[in-house]
Amino acid sequence: MPLTEQTKLIMFVDWECLRGDFEYLQKFCPDFKPPHFNYNNMHQLMAFFKVFIKPDEVLYRMYIYVSEPFVEAAARARDELKTQIEDYKRDYPKDYEGKIRRSNNVQEFNRNLTLWTDMPKEVRVGKAKILFEYVPCIEEVDRVKMESTRKQMFVRQKQVDLLLGLDMAHLVDNFCQTNQHGHILLFSRDSDFVPALEFARDQHVFKVFIGRMEKFPPFPDELKGACDGVRMLSVARVLESIPQPKPRAHKPYTPLNNPFDGLKGETHF
Repeated sequence: MPLTEQTKLIMFVDWECLRGDFEYLQKFCPDFKPPHFNYNNMHQLMAFFKVFIKPDEVLYRMYIYVSEPFVEAAARARDELKTQIEDYKRDYPKDYEGKIRRSNNVQEFNRNLTLWTDMPKEVRVGKAKILFEYVPCIEEVDRVKMESTRKQMFVRQKQVDLLLGLDMAHLVDNFCQTNQHGHILLFSRDSDFVPALEFARDQHVFKVFIGRMEKFPPFPDELKGACDGVRMLSVARVLESIPQPKPRAHKPYTPLNNPFDGLKGETHF
């Protein structure tokens, strides 16, 4: 019986968007919280992606788009923006410390992802843009709560749609020239990717799908309309494929230099 050639699958992962979906689901689904699933655990994260691969597909390549850490964006900032950052650090030290912790986590995640060699992948780093906006808040003045506004710093991901579009165009060109066909699986809910997906479909070398989990936030109809279908998996289906940490064996506590060790097995009256 002749072997059937497997369809090449290319994954495109908008990481900041997918991470937000994970955190949204973990807020009200305890079964999906650590240690059952921890997106910072590379073994568990890659197992998540693998469960979306169909039996008749083979993973050809992954493109994962991450954002640069806040610290790197701040170091690149112009003098006026650096002054605003320093003012924010002075006025809102706890918020600023949170940004630093988040930046360190992003840096560690990006490094671990780059070093992971179990799957064929390309890691692309988008730029982070630092913005200041005034947001509503409640302040207490003389024990009276009043509605007010306060300055808040946001770190937003930029250029990912551009990077993804370039990678997809290069991929489509390569498949057209070599007369290949394949599938694209996108993990995102950003409608900015619609033009790139429509371009890939119009060349008739790719079928395009969206990868989602049940209970993830809804995504735009225009994104769904630019695809050939949605691969929707339940939490239970995903978790059954995620490697779980082995429970630590319980060892009874034995104090050092136990004075009663010598009395074991003896009977005293």
